[in-house]
Amino acid sequence: MAYDLRVASLILVHSNPLSIKFRMDEKQFDVDGAYNIRYEIIKKRIDKAHIKGTSKRLTTPGKIAIVYSQNKDALEYIKYIHFWQSKNQIGKIEFLE
Repeated sequence: MAYDLRVASLILVHSNPLSIKFRMDEKQFDVDGAYNIRYEIIKKRIDKAHIKGTSKRLTTPGKIAIVYSQNKDALEYIKYIHFWQSKNQIGKIEFLE
């Protein structure tokens, strides 16, 4: 590529099932149904969120932000992160508000 691509990754842990469809006209995935629209709104707000007490954005290029609403979900993802850390694929964990 002519330009370096810097990617900010966001994982929203959502414990309720979603209906996802692929829209061929726009070549992107989208949630389907009225209830799932709430998920899209939350995702967009989180993408613009700042770390509490700072002006830094939560989603930062070169980092993976994992957002969850329940502690049990966080514990599950911490297990995955520890696995990838053991393979030297991911660096340290930061817990932010």
